[in-house]
Amino acid sequence: MLKFCTVGISVIIINETILWAITEIWGLYYVLSSVVSTETAIINNFFWNDRLTFRDTHNDMNSDIIERFVKFQISRFGGVIFGILFLVLLTELFKIGYLFFNIISILIIMTYNYLTNKVWVRA
Repeated sequence: MLKFCTVGISVIIINETILWAITEIWGLYYVLSSVVSTETAIINNFFWNDRLTFRDTHNDMNSDIIERFVKFQISRFGGVIFGILFLVLLTELFKIGYLFFNIISILIIMTYNYLTNKVWVRA
């Protein structure tokens, strides 16, 4: 779990940076920026967790990487939907910055992501 959280912190930084840049520099609506930043973070998350956190769960790291990546993407779909819904709901309800609530939504979804990764992606 410690490795998972360490990777997660780096991915949060990536997600927040991309979300901010696309929204503030390029002027894209924060919800659309969130989709792009989240997918970028998911890809980053997969490769770091595959190489560091869960490397002992498969014998040859490259043998089924495509299958793991597809399962990882599928497993994150629910988290992405809920995360973006939380982001929009909290941002619009409380009228506080989207970057703050992006982190909150990520933290809310973190347990779901860990369990789906451990139980289904790595099975």
